[in-house]
Amino acid sequence: MKPPPKRRSASKLKYAASHPAITVHFPMDVYNRLIALRKATGLSLNQLVRGALDSLEAEVTTILVRGYQRGLEAGKKVGEAAARKPAYAEGWNAAAAVFRLTYPCPRGCGKRIEIRVGDPDANRAIEVLVDELWGHSECPSP
Repeated sequence: MKPPPKRRSASKLKYAASHPAITVHFPMDVYNRLIALRKATGLSLNQLVRGALDSLEAEVTTILVRGYQRGLEAGKKVGEAAARKPAYAEGWNAAAAVFRLTYPCPRGCGKRIEIRVGDPDANRAIEVLVDELWGHSECPSP
């Protein structure tokens, strides 16, 4: 036969409703540290948990801001890396259009020949243009 359940007073029921209990399981090393801290400080476990909670709540904003900044920095790096390749290609093509001279191969293959600054072909082209007295179209002829 079961014993009848304990009757609790109304005040205890009211207190239990407004102060719910939480059971926490710790590894033995953490438990020993907690008990040692309680003995060293003279604080109750409740006071230790409240102090830790107050400390963490004060740091939450700092932690969130730091996490946001790190995420923003990481996102910028990823975005810059993704944009760098097409931007480089676009810049290369624009520079090539301005600083490259092309002409059709006179030997009949139909491919275009590119003359770039510093190539042996560029040096030879400069010699030919100077020998032929090429100049600005608006300058008077010698």
